Amino acid sequence: MNATRVFSSTFGRVLTAAVAVVALLALGSVVATDGLGGALLWAAPCTLVPALVWALFWNPRVEVADGGVTVVNVLRTVHVPWPAYRGVEVAWSLVVRADDEAVTAWAAPRSSGTANRTATRRRGGSVQPSEHDGAGRRWENSSAEQVARVIAERHTQLVAAGHLRPVGAPEARATAEGPRTTKRWNVAVLAAVLGLGAATAVCVILG
Repeated sequence: MNATRVFSSTFGRVLTAAVAVVALLALGSVVATDGLGGALLWAAPCTLVPALVWALFWNPRVEVADGGVTVVNVLRTVHVPWPAYRGVEVAWSLVVRADDEAVTAWAAPRSSGTANRTATRRRGGSVQPSEHDGAGRRWENSSAEQVARVIAERHTQLVAAGHLRPVGAPEARATAEGPRTTKRWNVAVLAAVLGLGAATAVCVILG
């Protein structure tokens, strides 16, 4: 079994960490001037901003696994199993095509010309930076071109190993009984952001 490769924005992770540090410093300043009461009053606003940045720029990702491609966007998560997969393309961002729809990935924008030239030079010698988490997943920086290449390579490997039929073969079509594209709202993320937003509104009114 191949490792799951997870693509997300390095810039998003750095930005989230930086915003979180600024929020902690702001909260510390409130504690120093107004005590714990002031900190409790402003805890929600100081948490809301990093949470929003995390939801917009860190949490979105593309996961490429032996079971299919999972696209985590800001509001919804879409899982495309390999039997439903019909191809991948690069527009302004990554687009994964399935039997019934095209899924655009917020986390994998198209690279600029300069970034493409830099990546091309690096491919000859060095390995793309990555991190491994405790679940055995390999985290990497995302660009639409890089993720598209990895998705196509994983599909080709599974076809060569006999686990999948080539795209376009009649027996490769997803059936009503077989695995199909699934979509779900990011309920926990939305609930957390909305809850913090409501708490922030209360704090502003009380403040």
